[in-house]
Amino acid sequence: MDIRSLQLFLSLADSLSFSRTAEQRHLSLSAVSRGLQRLEDELGQRLFERDKRTVRLTRAGEQFLAYAQRAVSDWEQLLGDFQPDPDHLRGEVRIYCSVTASYSVLAPILEQFRSRYPGIEIQLHTGDQADAISRVHTGSDDISVAAYPDDLPGSLEFLVLQQSPLRFIAPGFVCAVQEQVSGDEIPWHEVPFVVAERGLSRQRLD
Repeated sequence: MDIRSLQLFLSLADSLSFSRTAEQRHLSLSAVSRGLQRLEDELGQRLFERDKRTVRLTRAGEQFLAYAQRAVSDWEQLLGDFQPDPDHLRGEVRIYCSVTASYSVLAPILEQFRSRYPGIEIQLHTGDQADAISRVHTGSDDISVAAYPDDLPGSLEFLVLQQSPLRFIAPGFVCAVQEQVSGDEIPWHEVPFVVAERGLSRQRLD
């Protein structure tokens, strides 16, 4: 058992998705499966129950989760203590954002960050942006990219990275929707919308 196996387990325990874990750890799906299988073989216990639709921790997996979190935290603390240069940062930062934000917002920022702080390992978690604030508030992640909420918890800080206006996109060709939105008075209550199921944009649009 090594530290990378523990980090792989923690990523899978957090995402409960083999494909998302593979993306986060920059591994193939088969590499994630093999890594988990080796860990389970070494422990002699199944850590996850999985079928075609769901992945969830077993009771043994829940017990092992606490150990893995302590072990990885202790390892990172030890590396920090052994670092001869106190100004050289080491450790891990967990970032959560949507897939779109990872490309449009984070890509240029992370390129500069990695160059300046090579000792910091970045754990990027992607998912529904509607969960971004709560994941930081509950401690699941350290930083998230999200729209500024109407009520920001007092324990959190917010830094504006960019302004993103709310835009309505309609067909340019002649159709029922185009006719509805082309006049001076738009009957908004009659216009069909494709919107997110939940989250800030849905709340404000409603």
